[in-house]
Amino acid sequence: MHVCAAHSVLRPSPVLRHGTLGIEAQIATTARRIIPFPYPLPCHLSLHDHCLQASILGAVLLLLYASTMRLLRINSDGNFSLTRFLPGEIPPYAILSHTWETDNQELTFQDIVNGAGRNKAGYRKIQFCGDQAKKDDLQYFWVDSCCIDKASSAELSEAINSMFRWYQDAVKCYVYLSDLSTSDVISLVSSRLPGGSPLSRSKWFTRGWTLQELLAPSSVEFFSKEGDWLGDKGTLELHISDITGIAVKALQGTPMSHFSLDERISWATDRQTTIEEDQAYCLLGIFEVHIPLIYGEGRKNAFRRLQEVAKFTSKPKPFSTVPFAPDPGFVNRPEFLAWIHDKCAGPGARAALVGLGGVGKSQLAIRYSHDVRDASPQTFVFWVHASTQVRFEEAYRHIADRLELPGRDNPNIDVLRLVYNWLCDETNGKWIMVLDNVDDIETFFSQKRAQDKPSGSPPASLAVYLPQSRNGSILITSRNKDVATKLAGGYNSIKEVHAMDESQGLQLLQNKLQDRSTEDGAVDLLRALDYIPLAITQAAAYINRRARMTISGYLDEFRRNDKKKENLLNRDAGDLRRDDSALNSVVTTWQISFERIREERPSAADLLSLMSFFNPQGIPESILRRHSRRGAKPDNEDEAESAFDEDFDTLLAYSLIVVTADTHVCEMHALVQFCTRVWLSSIGDTEQWRRKFLALMAGEFPLGEFENWVKCQQLLPHVECLFHQEPTEEESLRNWAQVLTNAACYMWTKGKYSAARDAAIKAVTTREQILGHDHHSTLTSVEILGLVLQHQGKYDEAEKMIRRALEGYEKTLGKEHDYTLISMGRMAEVLRHQGKYEEAEKTSQRAFEGSEKVLGKEHSTTLTSLNNLALALEDQGKYKEAENMYLRALEGYEKALGKEHPNTLILANNLGLVLKDQEKYEKAESIVRQALGRRDKVLGKDHPDTLNSVSILAEVLNYQGKYDEAKKMSWQALEGKEKVLGKEHPNTLISVSNLAVVLHNLGNHDEAEKMSRRALDGSEKVLGKKHPQTLESVNNLASLLHDLGNCSEAEKMYRRVLDGMEKVLGKEHPTTLTSMNNLATVLHEQGNYGEAEKMCRRALDGMVKVLGKEHPSTLAVRNNLTWCCSTYQGNNKELFQEDELASTVYTVLHYQGSTIHRWAQYAKESEQPGVGAAGRGEVRRGGEVEPASAGREGEGAGSRRGIRGRQSSTRELATAISRSSDLSTQPRLLTSTIMQAFNTSGTTETEYGVGWRRQIDAQRDTIL
Repeated sequence: MHVCAAHSVLRPSPVLRHGTLGIEAQIATTARRIIPFPYPLPCHLSLHDHCLQASILGAVLLLLYASTMRLLRINSDGNFSLTRFLPGEIPPYAILSHTWETDNQELTFQDIVNGAGRNKAGYRKIQFCGDQAKKDDLQYFWVDSCCIDKASSAELSEAINSMFRWYQDAVKCYVYLSDLSTSDVISLVSSRLPGGSPLSRSKWFTRGWTLQELLAPSSVEFFSKEGDWLGDKGTLELHISDITGIAVKALQGTPMSHFSLDERISWATDRQTTIEEDQAYCLLGIFEVHIPLIYGEGRKNAFRRLQEVAKFTSKPKPFSTVPFAPDPGFVNRPEFLAWIHDKCAGPGARAALVGLGGVGKSQLAIRYSHDVRDASPQTFVFWVHASTQVRFEEAYRHIADRLELPGRDNPNIDVLRLVYNWLCDETNGKWIMVLDNVDDIETFFSQKRAQDKPSGSPPASLAVYLPQSRNGSILITSRNKDVATKLAGGYNSIKEVHAMDESQGLQLLQNKLQDRSTEDGAVDLLRALDYIPLAITQAAAYINRRARMTISGYLDEFRRNDKKKENLLNRDAGDLRRDDSALNSVVTTWQISFERIREERPSAADLLSLMSFFNPQGIPESILRRHSRRGAKPDNEDEAESAFDEDFDTLLAYSLIVVTADTHVCEMHALVQFCTRVWLSSIGDTEQWRRKFLALMAGEFPLGEFENWVKCQQLLPHVECLFHQEPTEEESLRNWAQVLTNAACYMWTKGKYSAARDAAIKAVTTREQILGHDHHSTLTSVEILGLVLQHQGKYDEAEKMIRRALEGYEKTLGKEHDYTLISMGRMAEVLRHQGKYEEAEKTSQRAFEGSEKVLGKEHSTTLTSLNNLALALEDQGKYKEAENMYLRALEGYEKALGKEHPNTLILANNLGLVLKDQEKYEKAESIVRQALGRRDKVLGKDHPDTLNSVSILAEVLNYQGKYDEAKKMSWQALEGKEKVLGKEHPNTLISVSNLAVVLHNLGNHDEAEKMSRRALDGSEKVLGKKHPQTLESVNNLASLLHDLGNCSEAEKMYRRVLDGMEKVLGKEHPTTLTSMNNLATVLHEQGNYGEAEKMCRRALDGMVKVLGKEHPSTLAVRNNLTWCCSTYQGNNKELFQEDELASTVYTVLHYQGSTIHRWAQYAKESEQPGVGAAGRGEVRRGGEVEPASAGREGEGAGSRRGIRGRQSSTRELATAISRSSDLSTQPRLLTSTIMQAFNTSGTTETEYGVGWRRQIDAQRDTIL
């Protein structure tokens, strides 16, 4: 707009100006947003006339009138008309920008009102504007020359103050260049001609008022005097910027407040106005101010007033430069947010969040920033990306622009100092600043600055530009604890941010997946991602982008292989609230830290590289420290220690590792390790560090002896990853085989047989390949494989391996080498498991004699051989001899190793077993309970040896009639073995058989039979039909069927047992003799008395020979023979009565617990015959040892239904005994009850009582 033409000036008269100045000033400075006028004003009314007469109230109403806008339109008759619109009712309109014609040739307000002016030169412009508006579907348009009544000074003043807004609100602004024709500007858009743009020839670019007309509208189109379109502000922005010196971003619509007052003034420097004061007034809209017009005050005064008002109104309102909107999926973490609010509340406070990249530091800072703005709108919030010096300076320049700090565009001015000074000025109000990603200490504390720093000025670190002003506080986020501590002012001002807990992780996943986190696998996914928020967000973004992808599907892909995992972790999370200078993935996030460490301290990067191959948890600092000292000269060890400490502290500072409560052990996130290996792969260093890690583990992982268990347990998780990574180089293969062998040995001792077997097979194969079949290291791996196979119940395979090792040792080391002697003891053990008892005894004897000769009586290998020999003797029923050997070996082990050493506990368990064999139950129970408690403590509840002790204790309890407790222990042993060993392991099947016996004793016959058949079927499948353990299962099932009255099937099974035992154990083995007795019992009950007697006599002769006359099993068989003969010979019954009664009483007294309980139970069953006490046997394993360790005892003793027969007189005797509740504690009452019961059953005391009474009285003390 141009208020006046070049030669003809329209201005208020002096009288009017002076006479109305006061009220005009009031109108001009009153707020422009007023409620709509309640009724229309006449269009012909002169506002000027009203102002001369109105009161103060009238002035306000007149202001509303002046704030309205007149718009032109072309009527149907082709004439123009004016319509006044209230502020809220203004329709869309176009607006004209032009230069005024001379000699009163512009169309005026009065011309339009009067319908005149068609002959004026300016009419053509009005017509053009109307026609162009119609083309753009706009009914109304505005032209300054005729839409303002310039006769009214109030209207003119208000129009000038409203001009910028009117142009700004226009739909289209048409620039009519009346001094340029179309031909002058051909190819204007496509080229920038040398010597300046043709547009520069137009005077439109030299006038003062056209400046705001260029900047205010969003759409500005340029037309030639012929009305041809030349371009718009967008297509011509470079031309316009060249002509006017206006920044392109100003032409693109950047708010004027983003440019300083000085810069805006510079745009108008060379522009001209007809009236000197208009040089200031034409900038009102650009300065976004409103002042009264005082023509005649002069240019200088006008500019002074303009600048005063502009400076006052341009004092910025508090704002925020946080570039991130609040996250609707944000998960509150109260412990951190509360800490931030508390730490930043004080004047001049500084606080720092430190932690691994991606754990949510910046997200917490974003939430805090928005919390501050919501709670305190009067507080400035500044966000500064501080990862590099360039980004820090860029952020400060942005703050300077937003604050419109004078001088900020001067290249010789330090913008950082300008911002610093503003921050220090407490009159500017409160502020907080977030320094995000402050990771590089050199960025803030280096004396180097950017190259564009003014020459001659002293260098300064960026830290000096962080004020400690009372009106501001600074929150820092950093991955580097050292940097954060230095900037924040101490450790008390930093807070380490860790990964989310499970509930927070689930909430984040739910927020990101729109309530799909309830799907299966959500918790597993969080665990796989280490609860890292960025990784969770990344996974959720991937799932959301794929309609058919599920959480479990993502997890499957993540676990498929390392390449797939790398691909998933490299995908951008698509998080708009993260710095967009790098991809939003955990891989790229952490590799920034890795690279920075490599630049700052290469040795720390080396330490990180090595640690990436460990298990994430429980990394021993001592091993890392020893590795760092390797190669260091003795006089440099202190220096090497210090270097390691600095490397370690560097990784701690970057939160890449964490020191646990045990300060000698550290941890890493699995994802950090994986991303480290990805980084190593990208720089080609993966194999180098894999070789170093393997060599380190080969030197550190010891053999699996008890003394090394703590270290083995510590290192096993770290070497497990190596089991499936076979190297190619020979040196690495040697190290790999060493790790596999030692790990297999340890896993074998801990009962992890499957894993041990796999590792041992690989070790054997590798050592055979690079060392040969007969190398002693190869033989060590072979022997360990044999031991593992033995514990898996694969006895034939085990024998081959151990025999190969033994023969190899004899060949390469000699027959008297301790390795050879140990291997000989192991050979005896596997032979025992195969039922080759005689060969086992001979081998054990050789091993024992050799050890005693070469190593001495007290050597651990000698004691081991002694234990193994005792096992062989016990298997043959030589219990007392075996007991003595166990006692000697146990004493030696307790003295040498202590009572809790696993080898000592093996001996204790074996001793308990042989005591049970001799029916010394109370003593056996005490020893086994003690061994169980110590094994539970040393080995753990699930170790096979611990489960053996549970099984043996259950058996001892069963013999004592403590069936409920025996049942509980039997189930515990069985369930544990099924879990650890598998359902078909021989040891597990023994526990199945044991449980069947207990269930039968409790009267649960159906379940007992089911268990017995399972044990038999499993043994036949795994061990074969002729194995001793299989025959024991047959015997137990036969005994059960016998008790249930199925004598025919029981007989067949007993015959099978006897035939097998005679072949495997020999005709005089106690187990064979027991089988013979049991067969005699079932034969007798079927009426086959003659064969029954013969079997009984053979069994008795054998028992007397092997066990002696006084052994309980011998007496039980004698009692059965008495019963058998009394039935078979009829009238000669009295010949055997006394012997029968004596045996019965002895047996009853000896089995106070178990037999009385059983008789009492059977007496309550109407048809159940009396059943004799079972003289039990069991199957044991043993002899599996590491070098210089004791032999193993049985892997759970298998109960065997033993001596069967009459043994207990009649049902009346059982009934009488069952009625005596306190017999177990009153032996005299027991004796009296037995005699009374016998008398009542048809035998008189005078006939038979005297003899057996005297016998009982004579033996009572001994018996009781």
